[in-house]
Amino acid sequence: QKSKDGGTDGIKTCTNSSQVILSIVNDIAREIYLKRKITIFEGVLAGAITLVRNVLLSSVDLSKESQDTVVKMLRSVVMARPGSLVLHQVLQLLLAATKYTNITEKLCHNSKKGAFLEDRVKSGFTFTAGSCVLQVLCKQVEIVESSKKYLLSDIFTSWVLTLFYGNSASPWWLFSVPSQSSCSCRPLISRLSFTLLGEACFIYPKLSPLNSEKPLYAKLLTQGIPVVSTLLFQDDYFGANVDADSVGYYELFVHSMTTFDIKLNEPCRNILESLCMQEYLRQPMCKCEGDTSEVNDLLKSLSCISNDSEVQECLNFQPQTKHIDTS
Repeated sequence: QKSKDGGTDGIKTCTNSSQVILSIVNDIAREIYLKRKITIFEGVLAGAITLVRNVLLSSVDLSKESQDTVVKMLRSVVMARPGSLVLHQVLQLLLAATKYTNITEKLCHNSKKGAFLEDRVKSGFTFTAGSCVLQVLCKQVEIVESSKKYLLSDIFTSWVLTLFYGNSASPWWLFSVPSQSSCSCRPLISRLSFTLLGEACFIYPKLSPLNSEKPLYAKLLTQGIPVVSTLLFQDDYFGANVDADSVGYYELFVHSMTTFDIKLNEPCRNILESLCMQEYLRQPMCKCEGDTSEVNDLLKSLSCISNDSEVQECLNFQPQTKHIDTS
């Protein structure tokens, strides 16, 4: 595309091309959602989302209009109740989208309580068109039954850490006050993080040392150390954002990581040691309603809270499993 002086405005061309691509994918996602054709076109949708992710990862700065289109597309995809293949691509897209605060901010619109209802006993949930995208997404990831679920867990926990430590500003809903929010997406993010790590703890010791998936589980569990630490120490409303199941998974994770054959670097070990010292917080953590000042006071009084530099070193660490001589 040429400018008035005859030059080529490459940036404008890229921006326009990006908007065209995003609009087409958004139309496809909306059509699949409205006509309930997700089962038939799941592969098509997964490929389309990958294309959008590549657009976000490019050097082009998306306009606000383009970012809003991404949000609309994400909503259509999630509300269509996709399978694990598409969910994997959605989580990768969310990870790539964290550099755009406008996208991340609009993932939650503080939907009304009646718009999303979950049955914890039957692991089911119902939602309306007015539900928050994050609520529905978290529940879909939670109930996925797949031998490759650890891939979803890895991307989801990476996304959680990026929300706290990424280069862009954290979204408003990440630190929302529970009593002032009618949406349950923020508690669900914490609960799902603990659930996914807890599930990995059950599977890891059953894997053979020769299993190619074992190093991937080791990476996920090592990444879980700063995830758990961050949710515990940086969430002022931790006591209100977790439930009894979360506490159980928290204790399982901390205990398991002290016994697993995973080599940790010093920052990871320091963070894990600080988590091990929090066993006495078990009962206050179960207080999901009412005044959480007791939890907050205890957290503030701790001297073993890991600093951001330790978290970053832990994130950059590539774990290895310990060699066990069986001869």
